[in-house]
Amino acid sequence: MKKHIILFTILISTSIYCLTTSAGDKLYKVLFGQDPLEPLLETESNWQYLVKFEHAAKYVGLSEAVSTYNSLASDKKTPHILRELAQYLEVMNSLDYTIAEEKINNLKSSTVYPYSSKEAIAIIKIHNNDIPAAAEILRSLLNDVQCPHSIKTNAQELLQIYDSQ
Repeated sequence: MKKHIILFTILISTSIYCLTTSAGDKLYKVLFGQDPLEPLLETESNWQYLVKFEHAAKYVGLSEAVSTYNSLASDKKTPHILRELAQYLEVMNSLDYTIAEEKINNLKSSTVYPYSSKEAIAIIKIHNNDIPAAAEILRSLLNDVQCPHSIKTNAQELLQIYDSQ
């Protein structure tokens, strides 16, 4: 879950840097509780999506967060990079629920977060007790020269645990 928070923090920081100061001030006031959330949710800008991510991560229960991520992932108006992030977060927060094959296919087609998505699919496979399929995915991550070191480390740790089963 720490990775999700770090990823989200980087996303928020980058977005704040790219947007105007006045819009950044508005979001800052909302995120740190000085202003109500609703006015930003009603605007036609990318801020509404970022506020929904922050709201799901901080203020709602797990089922509500999953619902919010699902809503963001399903909304064709959501920018592509945020839709893929929502798909990833929805699946990672849904491990206590049955994950539909459609959700897994969305992760398989991820172009923004391909390695994190493969890692998530491996975790889903482990959760569903499909250890051989998970191990195959984890090995593919280890053999991919472009895979980030942190994901390779996670894959190696998971393989140490589950590969002997």
